[in-house]
Amino acid sequence: MNEQNSLGPLLGAPELLARLPQEEQILITLHYVKGRSPEEIAALLGVPARSVEVILRQGRARLLGFLGISEAL
Repeated sequence: MNEQNSLGPLLGAPELLARLPQEEQILITLHYVKGRSPEEIAALLGVPARSVEVILRQGRARLLGFLGISEAL
């Protein structure tokens, strides 16, 4: 499943995004709303790109879980 398409409807639901931990909210917004790559986000925040990827995956899974949708990690 294309990760961008899997979150499309959820990004228009701020009440779901607000349920995420703040770190996940920020990274999800930077990546899926602002279109920043994990590498760009990592450079901006001064953290490893792999950390950004892991947090994005966790946030995506959590958002989908709010709706009862499981995603193969």
